[in-house]
Amino acid sequence: MTASEIIRQIEEYAELSTRALAQKIGLKQPQTLYDIHRGKVGVSGKLANKVIATFPEIRWEWILTGEGDMLVEGYSGEVAQVEASSDAPADVEEVQAL
Repeated sequence: MTASEIIRQIEEYAELSTRALAQKIGLKQPQTLYDIHRGKVGVSGKLANKVIATFPEIRWEWILTGEGDMLVEGYSGEVAQVEASSDAPADVEEVQAL
């Protein structure tokens, strides 16, 4: 799945246009999303974090890779609190390696 397809699915899920999704997730300009649609850039960890802050039911890993299920299994509508620990992944590469 391409980055454009991932963003398109999020737009469809949220029932928002590209511009409206950009506003909803806190982007100052929708250009980043337009660039993803044009294949100029991929989805960054920072963008994935913005999506998750607004739509915590969407899997972070799915946003970055397009693999697996889009939605968190058993999501109850509550934002999970993640506590820092020494064995927590420090960055995207470590998360992708899991």
